[in-house]
Amino acid sequence: MTDWPVEQAQCDANLKPITFGRVLVGGLGLGLCATILARRHNVTHVTVVENSPDVVKLVAEHLRVPRGKLRVVVADLHDWLRNRPADEVYDWAFHDIWQADSLGTLLETVLPLRRSTVVNGWVPNDGRCICWNEDVMRGQILLGLQSRVQWMAAPPVVTKGIVEATPEEMAETRGNKWWDMYCPFWRWYSTAAPSINLALQAASVYSVVFGQRGWESKFERYVKQLA
Repeated sequence: MTDWPVEQAQCDANLKPITFGRVLVGGLGLGLCATILARRHNVTHVTVVENSPDVVKLVAEHLRVPRGKLRVVVADLHDWLRNRPADEVYDWAFHDIWQADSLGTLLETVLPLRRSTVVNGWVPNDGRCICWNEDVMRGQILLGLQSRVQWMAAPPVVTKGIVEATPEEMAETRGNKWWDMYCPFWRWYSTAAPSINLALQAASVYSVVFGQRGWESKFERYVKQLA
């Protein structure tokens, strides 16, 4: 756990929208985010769920926050979210329980936490669930789609041996999460036969909505608007 300037800047950017109400924080860390939020005048309450008793013992008693605004729960965040008390709801959630910001972290940790947080009713919608460095992870989806779209638009002599599958082939699921996550995009691409500019815009939309509640329907609506 660190509080280097780059991490402070990332936290400031992530927490900027959270200006009011009750906030659920996944992961205590060094207490930076919990402190920032609890000190905001219109934030009425902050609950932090931290898996490690040692981290809580090390950090919690040293936080300088208004009395009564902060509660720290020692529990596994995934389990705690699955066993939500019926009367416990929040206006916002901020999760940060991972170290890497890889695509694997997005698929295996961030998206399941999003589903548990939003679908189980902890917060009102996906926009109220913020995850540390999720934009970096989604940028990897965008980069992968942009690269493939650009290669497909290049002359065949350039792409020979690099684009190994057609859009139609990439639209078919294989039971592999690394492959299947892109299939809805390629199903649209193979049907719509879009220009490169439209395809790149659609890739940007796809990277933003992927994994949200009802995201495939959202993507379909957005690309219809782009067309």
